[in-house]
Amino acid sequence: MAPLAVDWYFVGDSITSGGYPGQIGGTYPDRIEGVRAHRSAVSGTTTTWWVQRLSEFPEAEGASILLGTNDAVGWQVRPADYALNMQALADRLLEHYPRVVLVTPPTSPGYEELLAAYGDRLLDICESSDRVDCADAHARLDYPEHFVDRLHPNAEGQELIAAALHEQIYATEGVPLWPAGVALLAGLVAVAIWRWRRYPASGMHA
Repeated sequence: MAPLAVDWYFVGDSITSGGYPGQIGGTYPDRIEGVRAHRSAVSGTTTTWWVQRLSEFPEAEGASILLGTNDAVGWQVRPADYALNMQALADRLLEHYPRVVLVTPPTSPGYEELLAAYGDRLLDICESSDRVDCADAHARLDYPEHFVDRLHPNAEGQELIAAALHEQIYATEGVPLWPAGVALLAGLVAVAIWRWRRYPASGMHA
């Protein structure tokens, strides 16, 4: 059964926006079955850049962030500072969306340890919040098998990121996690109304 359609907001750099040499097909937001992608993604950006500029919040059931490659390769940002920025971005998105998914950044030769440390910090953030989840792309992509260059995933790598996010956006039954909760609540309300109409109160009590 195909998953129910869901609107999702993606924040990121060129891994999210695409347009890099060697890219074939869409990037990972375009490869998640059932998802209508809304994105704010700018090539070459870092978490610091986004903390200063994130201001668009399209209507969606949730949002995800994939950043860190440029923090590591361009600026060697300390893991603690990276985590503070990602927490700030997640908090801002949580003001507008019920759920946020943080995506651990893929590896890059020469920066393996730093990017792995970034991923560990994101996992810590996710463990401390019931509204923030992690999609572990770092664990799924291997260099050079899943890359077109030292930074950017190839088509298979993009598919792996999409798969990691699909698991977080959708429940095991193929139903969006947040809309599924709303649907359950609506169903309970409908049953209560039906029972009330069928068996109206008589004014008598046991």
